[in-house]
Amino acid sequence: SGFLGMAGVTTMALGLSLRHGAPIAMIGLIGGYLTPALFESEAPRALPLFIYLAFVVAGLMLAVRREGWLWMIPPALLGAFGWAGAWMARGALAPGDSLILGAFILLTTVFALYADRRRDDAKRPRRRSAGLEPLRTGPSETIFLVRFASTVI
Repeated sequence: SGFLGMAGVTTMALGLSLRHGAPIAMIGLIGGYLTPALFESEAPRALPLFIYLAFVVAGLMLAVRREGWLWMIPPALLGAFGWAGAWMARGALAPGDSLILGAFILLTTVFALYADRRRDDAKRPRRRSAGLEPLRTGPSETIFLVRFASTVI
């Protein structure tokens, strides 16, 4: 179907970005987040949408970590959390949507923290963080954030 085709194009753009650079990754980021908006559904469901978006975020964060494009983390998070906010703003949450949204937000945060980790790679210079230091948390803070997110959602 068309959705799978566009998802394939997004995947291909992210793969090509590893060869041709950050501008192609940015096209993949924009395309990845626009794809769900281009396909309407009679009864939209959270699970397929947020699984797809989790794969988009994971692919982006792998490219960010591999290539050191830390500047791409904030726009990637803006797109991911923008979709989560848009889903909540539509108002009609089905049973289980809160759990799906909470898992997506948690996964997105974990992916971003993974991408932001400093690499001990002699080939690459160390780069400054994209402002994600406050997001680095210990186990107790993570549990608090998950509980807080589940009460908000």
